[in-house]
Amino acid sequence: MTAILFFMSLHCASPGSAQDITFETADGKFQIVGRVSAFLVKGKAVESPAGDEEGLAVVIIKRDGKLTKPVPLILLSTKTKQSLFSKATPATQQTMLGKTKKNSIGMELILLPAGEFTTGAAAGDSAEEPHVMTVAKPFYLGVYEVTQKQYERVMRANPSEFKFAQNPVERVSWEEAVTFCRKLSELPEERSAGLAYRLPTEAEWEYACRAGTTTAYSFGDDASELIKYGWYASNAKLKTHPVGQKYPNAWGLYDMHGNVWEFCQEWYKIPGKGRVCRGGSLSSGAMLCRSAFRNGITPSAHNSRYGFRVVCVPSDDE
Repeated sequence: MTAILFFMSLHCASPGSAQDITFETADGKFQIVGRVSAFLVKGKAVESPAGDEEGLAVVIIKRDGKLTKPVPLILLSTKTKQSLFSKATPATQQTMLGKTKKNSIGMELILLPAGEFTTGAAAGDSAEEPHVMTVAKPFYLGVYEVTQKQYERVMRANPSEFKFAQNPVERVSWEEAVTFCRKLSELPEERSAGLAYRLPTEAEWEYACRAGTTTAYSFGDDASELIKYGWYASNAKLKTHPVGQKYPNAWGLYDMHGNVWEFCQEWYKIPGKGRVCRGGSLSSGAMLCRSAFRNGITPSAHNSRYGFRVVCVPSDDE
């Protein structure tokens, strides 16, 4: 009875307002203009959510005054979430200032500012020695790891072991990831927009992962919280999962911890380690998923624990 009265009260809300926004799903298939009627967690109304509550959903009042069913927040695009939570907390407000865009194959990218950060970890090994790094220019970074659907659209192949369109592509080599970036850059729509794609530098990757933090993970130092932010050895069940199902970091980036290791541009400075990879994977322990942890792989190797996300820059910057 309480739930019935609650939803009856929602129907009495007046349609249309200055707070109307466009609600869009991450895949772009659902789009509606309206405003928030209520936020729900497990069917119960919540006031002033931060945006990272597990099971959070939104009920939308459409312009005709009708209500939608509760829409899980994890299905919505980053741009929509930014509109909803632009005043949520000081920690998330910095992200909300970043512009987002979607490219010709449906990749969602977010603009990250230039800045300084301290890479590494004081308690880590010699490969994690802390030092200050500068990211000299703003750059767009993929909100999600490259999915199998996106990879197949460009490369006309899907090498992945754990096949599902919205899972990250894996069993792709570093060399093939570079080829993907080149071919994506050569698409007519991307060329006409003056855009080029590449792998992130290691500094760009860690800067984006940390999102202004100096802790072991982008969410703090408590490894027990990792289960909320990534798929790793304790919860992945030795398989990849659809991108964007866990909480994002403070800059709106998903799966920076776990799911698949992510390729970076540089060679690992220790001989025999190959190209740098960051972030941990579905089979990694929590220690390997830390923001500072560094790994490497032979550039030609194929492994179901490795994938990538892309940086987008003006083509004249390449």
